[in-house]
Amino acid sequence: MSYCAGWKHKGSIYLLADTVAAVSIPPNRRQLSLGELLTAYREEPVEEVSLKLHCIAPGTVVACTGDSEQAMKVIEFLRGEQGGSASNAELLARLESRIVPFSADSADSADSAVALLVVSSGSDGHAELLRWTAAEGLDQSGSDFFEIGSKTPYHEALSPELRAILASGDLTSDRVLPVLTAIVQSRGARDCTIDMNVEGLIFGLRTEGGTVTWQEDTLVVLYDQAFASSTHVCALARDDELVVHSSDNDLTRVFASPASMLRCRSRDAAWLRRIKAELASDRFRYRVFISTSEKVITVIVRNDFERESRYLRLQAQSNGQFDLALSPELTSLLLRPLLDRSQGAIPFQLSVRED
Repeated sequence: MSYCAGWKHKGSIYLLADTVAAVSIPPNRRQLSLGELLTAYREEPVEEVSLKLHCIAPGTVVACTGDSEQAMKVIEFLRGEQGGSASNAELLARLESRIVPFSADSADSADSAVALLVVSSGSDGHAELLRWTAAEGLDQSGSDFFEIGSKTPYHEALSPELRAILASGDLTSDRVLPVLTAIVQSRGARDCTIDMNVEGLIFGLRTEGGTVTWQEDTLVVLYDQAFASSTHVCALARDDELVVHSSDNDLTRVFASPASMLRCRSRDAAWLRRIKAELASDRFRYRVFISTSEKVITVIVRNDFERESRYLRLQAQSNGQFDLALSPELTSLLLRPLLDRSQGAIPFQLSVRED
């Protein structure tokens, strides 16, 4: 179970992915970052194991779904062979000739077969988005929008919504990721999403001009219609790793690729103190509010950290929660009902405010 999407937009290529995958050993933790209880997916245990985005070279990133053990072998192969390949297409051809048989033939189901999105950009202005699966090989369609993972009727309905937002051209390059990840995340905040094959935290990055830029520091707040209870999830991308803290269990986790595991093990006390301070700060570029009662999504973009926010003040508490002081305008946005439920296959109400 997993979901990744990639798309071209205004000269950049973007990827988003979730953090949950099927595992062979039942997990020790009972909850995901967003507070939902872990259950089995099609009788397989699932756990938040990693973000499925892997930087394999400057400007080049691979999104990977399928059996987690096989996927890691594929990622390590691509990372090792990338320097000797003239193009990403050649790199994938090497993959097919060298190790694909184990991915395609031994998979127990289509859900566990490895699938990839390979994106890259260069200083010469080129930008490439490729889709490859163990079953079908390289997709030759040349599409500007691809998805991989265990797609469901929900995803079939979601895809046109995402495409329409991108086609409108209303979003600037630095707004695309927080808005689209919030839309995908909102489904998991309200519905039981294990059965829909995507859950955990949704996060992303973009590549342009040979440089990979992760989504900036984000605070996700899940709230009920009375604002009687809320879950706060902080996400920070650091050194191609994702640091996530959830108020539901007051735990901090680092999602890292195998290539950075050694670096993770060598974390010192100073790094831990710095991360703890950053998680407790109010310097989140994006504050994303998602209603658990309605499909109401509100994204606050913080532009000037030296000026007092017009919408909310954050004060970290000892239990991992934030004390939120909301302005009347923001409160009105968060609590207004979804009026037109017939608009679109997946109706939602999206508000983006500059702060």
